[in-house]
Amino acid sequence: QDEETGLYFELLEKSVHQLKSTLDEQVDQIKDTLSLKTNLEPINLNEVFHSITDSIRSLIEDSKAVFRVNFSEAGQLLANNFSLQSIFLNLISNSIKYARPGIPPEITIVSKKTAEGIQIRFTDNGIGFDMDKNKNKLFGLNQVFSQHSDSKGIGLYLVKNYMNNLGGNIEVTSQINAGSSFTLTFKN
Repeated sequence: QDEETGLYFELLEKSVHQLKSTLDEQVDQIKDTLSLKTNLEPINLNEVFHSITDSIRSLIEDSKAVFRVNFSEAGQLLANNFSLQSIFLNLISNSIKYARPGIPPEITIVSKKTAEGIQIRFTDNGIGFDMDKNKNKLFGLNQVFSQHSDSKGIGLYLVKNYMNNLGGNIEVTSQINAGSSFTLTFKN
């Protein structure tokens, strides 16, 4: 009833409306980004890998990450460049971010041709996670599976949505303290 409380309610209401407006804008931007399927082009996987690793060079060097990369069986695929770069960035940075303490990340990225299309498998030796406990919420928005301070629960959500938008799919295997493996299948 007093004037000061009324002022606080007005400020709170204004803040809530501004927050909702900002959130709506962000969701619209994500929707726009996820609708990039129409811009498909042949993309060289080595070029994507080098572009991403160059952009996070200091993170790679600080972590002492070791890469084993083999795109000899399928060197390019038809995809959206932005989406593919985002997928590589998310999966590589997650492998580094979720490394086991004191053990340098070992990241293997291999492509191969299958009857379904082209597969790219990202495998690491990181902390992994409990598949039985987290399988159903793995690709959900704001789902976090570790206490890492940088965990936001958006990366795998975006990867899954990019794969869906490209007409592909993603499968995951993981074990606590034994790493994770993400298999992306692009149906070209």
